[in-house]
Amino acid sequence: MSSCLTEKTPKQRLQFIDIQDYPPIFDHVRMFFNHDIAPLYGDQKKALKKIFDGKDRTCEVLTSADDQEELGIIVHKDALTDEFSELGFDHAFEIKTLVVINPERNSGKRVASHLLHRIGKKAINLKAKSVCVTVSSAKPESLAFFLKYGFVIEKLSRNHYVDGLDEFFLFHPAPEKLLSVVTFELLAERHNHLTPIKKFSSDEIEFSTTESIVLKNYFQGKSRTQTLRDVNEYLGTSLNPMMVDETLQSLRSHHFKWQTEIPSKHYTVLFINPLYDSSAREKKIGYVFVGIRPNGKREILGACLATLHQRSYWEDLFKDLRIQGVERVDVLCEPPDFKMPETFDEIFPEARVVYSKALKSWSADNFIPKELGQELVEEVELLSELCLEAEPRQVMSAVC
Repeated sequence: MSSCLTEKTPKQRLQFIDIQDYPPIFDHVRMFFNHDIAPLYGDQKKALKKIFDGKDRTCEVLTSADDQEELGIIVHKDALTDEFSELGFDHAFEIKTLVVINPERNSGKRVASHLLHRIGKKAINLKAKSVCVTVSSAKPESLAFFLKYGFVIEKLSRNHYVDGLDEFFLFHPAPEKLLSVVTFELLAERHNHLTPIKKFSSDEIEFSTTESIVLKNYFQGKSRTQTLRDVNEYLGTSLNPMMVDETLQSLRSHHFKWQTEIPSKHYTVLFINPLYDSSAREKKIGYVFVGIRPNGKREILGACLATLHQRSYWEDLFKDLRIQGVERVDVLCEPPDFKMPETFDEIFPEARVVYSKALKSWSADNFIPKELGQELVEEVELLSELCLEAEPRQVMSAVC
């Protein structure tokens, strides 16, 4: 029987529809599985037949009771499983599918949290000792979501279903705690989606006239060699050949003053989120590196200008992360327009690279405290102006 889960907000009412109660909705489920699930897990005919027959599993579609828009899908096993007892989890409630439909449009509506809330209630009703789910490396947003709610990675299987894609086996050891945490988030004000930010230095960043000219030329897309040659010609002098590298290192080091003070050795996901000047998302000014630790904690690992298109500069940024102590990245998630350096797989050989059109866009509103987030945005804007202005400033001091 279908049931209704009402959100504690006047904006919308939500309901779960079991496809056994309303078979016509199965056509939409089938289309979604064939289009979105099959590329990650192979042919879905057997799974879809089990869903349609209601054999050993239940499929529900989360819809808006107001306009009947379909928002998400959950599929779960009807009986508890001991399949994962060798990993230390028996009597587990197994999630087969938990997906948000049209994530680009439905982002921010807490659809995934409502789906997980439903899962938590069902797991408790069956007296499950744990909740388990597997997540493809092609879905880093889903991986970060489960980690945030206390799931732990117990196994990583390379090329598990499809060559080039890994599968993470995640478990939550306490269904009651899971349900209470999700319930609290749905009822509370939305602050836990914000990323804490700190600054670890109050030093101002200053560039001399020569350094400003170096940055301006380099950011026009020139190589280091061409930059040095043009700056020497412009100034009528002969600079130290290391001048370009030293100036770029100064810029990268400054950005690290906004990162976590002591990076983790291991990040399950490294997101490269576009950074905008305001919540209106009108002007992209840079990128923010956000690391997701295995315990779900998010950390700022750096920031970079949108005007920087040289692969060599990005390569240096990743090398700096390595020097800072980051030894392993499982998944790197980046926007489609990002130019990944060819040597990235040498720096982090275990990482899978994923491009996402649904990657969250950031502004100062994504940071807590917001005041420091605004300082970071203003600093990146100032650096962008320095790189693009026609005549370089003699000295540039950024808020930091």
